[in-house]
Amino acid sequence: MGRHRGGIMTYKQLADELGVTKDKIKYHAKKVGREHLNIVDNVTYLNDDGIAIIKALVVGKKSGLSTGATPDIITHLENFATQQAKTNELLVTLIEQNEQQKLLPDPAKKKERKKFFDKNFITLLVISAIIIAFCIWAAINFG
Repeated sequence: MGRHRGGIMTYKQLADELGVTKDKIKYHAKKVGREHLNIVDNVTYLNDDGIAIIKALVVGKKSGLSTGATPDIITHLENFATQQAKTNELLVTLIEQNEQQKLLPDPAKKKERKKFFDKNFITLLVISAIIIAFCIWAAINFG
């Protein structure tokens, strides 16, 4: 296997392992979410969860899992990965908004903002955990 130290792989290593192009891996990596990517010296590495999700997406399509009467697990994985990316973007936006609001001096508003942010942050974390768990489960069971 073309594994890099620490159980991570580059797009090229994963593409070679799966017999697809690097561009196909890049395409699917956009759906996986940034938390599964690590960039070191201008080289992007996928962690084990990212590798599992992309393998499920690529191998499932190559094997025809997404056709016929069988459940369309690939479409579900793609939808969950897309939703995960949207959730991550929302979380980044909330963090940025929270950082901007910290600059405001009103102490009463600070408590209100903290409560709002904490509530939404926890909700996003729970949603993210559920989506990741489902994707890993699907990759294990259908990949």
